[in-house]
Amino acid sequence: MDIQTEVRVMLKALGFICLMVMGLPANLSVLFLFFQLRLSHGHLQPNDFILSNLATINLAVLLCRGIPQTLVALGLRRFFDDYGCKAVISCYRMGRAMSICVTALLGCYQSVSVAPATPRWTVLKHWLPVHLPHIIIFLYVLNIFDCYRAILDSQAPPVNGSIPEYTLNLEFCIVVFPGSQTYMVNGVIYTLRDVFFVSVMVVAAGYMLFILYRHRQQMKGMRGASQASVGASQAVLLLMEVRVILKAAGFMCLVVVGLPANLCVLLLFCQLRLLHGRLPPSNFILSNLAAANLVVLLCRSLPQTLFALGSRRFMNDWGCKVVIFAYRMGRAMSISVTALLGCYQSVSVAPATLHWTIIKRWLPTHLTYVIVFLFALNFMIHTGSILFTEAPPVNGSIPEYTLNLEFCIVVYPGAEVYVSHGTANTVRDVFFVALMVLAAVYILLILYRHQQQVKGLRGASKASAGASQAVLLLVCTYVALFGLENVLWGYTLSVSRVQPAISDARVFFASCYSALSPVLIIASNRRLAGNL
Repeated sequence: MDIQTEVRVMLKALGFICLMVMGLPANLSVLFLFFQLRLSHGHLQPNDFILSNLATINLAVLLCRGIPQTLVALGLRRFFDDYGCKAVISCYRMGRAMSICVTALLGCYQSVSVAPATPRWTVLKHWLPVHLPHIIIFLYVLNIFDCYRAILDSQAPPVNGSIPEYTLNLEFCIVVFPGSQTYMVNGVIYTLRDVFFVSVMVVAAGYMLFILYRHRQQMKGMRGASQASVGASQAVLLLMEVRVILKAAGFMCLVVVGLPANLCVLLLFCQLRLLHGRLPPSNFILSNLAAANLVVLLCRSLPQTLFALGSRRFMNDWGCKVVIFAYRMGRAMSISVTALLGCYQSVSVAPATLHWTIIKRWLPTHLTYVIVFLFALNFMIHTGSILFTEAPPVNGSIPEYTLNLEFCIVVYPGAEVYVSHGTANTVRDVFFVALMVLAAVYILLILYRHQQQVKGLRGASKASAGASQAVLLLVCTYVALFGLENVLWGYTLSVSRVQPAISDARVFFASCYSALSPVLIIASNRRLAGNL
């Protein structure tokens, strides 16, 4: 299995595990809360009834697709026979179809609720809540006819691994269609159904937005809609504030993936250190990178997650100074150490000329001093974090030239300090990213000069060539995320007041590398993967 395949499998497993960790408890919690409301009030409101069905359907989707995909990604094979596959795939397809249908029904119900009290709308307002169970039953029947081929054509994957033509390969099961016509017709029917119900959603959402837009005050003047129905309309449009949900889910994923992965990398390197008495230079650099990433996640992603989940003012001024300084040092060391890793690997694969030989002997013995120098350099750049950081004010007013991190703020004395501080950070980042790019280009040049990547490399063994590919993967990942982050950072420097959504997106992209890099390190390092 090559590096790219290993990385894909690792990311796939982590992705589906995150879906399971968040989705199963969340949907079960929603069902339990609606069940509690049903017992305490004797009935559910129509929109709550629809939402309870939606949660049940989502639970079926996660159980019938998310869990099997997770098991496959973790290495299990052929855990269903033909009848198990028929049951699971048909249940998943019904769940997915009902999820889109019930979401469309929710939008339609809420658009009817907020509609003006004209005679036609009044008839619908009286008829729809009473007949919601009948509509959901009708949708089930409709989708049974739509998904019957899943029962006929699903089967366990063959033992020899050969997949016939016109087959949907779900890895844990396959759906084998009799021929190209059935294959195309089945896909077209699914697509038309999805497009129809998505169109219904869009029309319903557009109508609700039109009704809400006609009134400057959201809660006043809506004919035929109470304050509660206006609030419910906004809940259907956003269910909660979209930014808060995405922020909480995004940073929670980073924490769930990044913290265990970086701790795992550090523990594995400690184990190798104890077993062999020392670490190879590249592994020594990677252990420092994992430590820096761990600091980033603990000091930025974890507080952002707590804030997104509703915690407020959980740090005082000194707590903010320590946490923000540690985060900035961790982020700075992350980029610096990644650049150092690229430089070291480019030196390792360089030809054994006189100049390169001197560097090859000098660099491994002085890596500790280089990292200490980088730490001191970044310490001097970020001393302003200690001076300007404080807890957010109680009244919520944010001064100009302030980086609003929500759980803490960084208040600069004026425009000159604000811009100069941002420029210093940007220049440092661009310098180290340029080093990464140069090192990566040089490594690619060396590898390109040889038709076979692992043979004929002067001064580089097979292990060195494999390590070069791993370094290229890390560097490319960082450069891509760096580009996204710095586009947003440039916008931040151009305005005096930064919108929280912009700050959230920038911090998320800045923290992604800290969560993804340990996964890439484990996937591309056979000694680490062998010790798992």
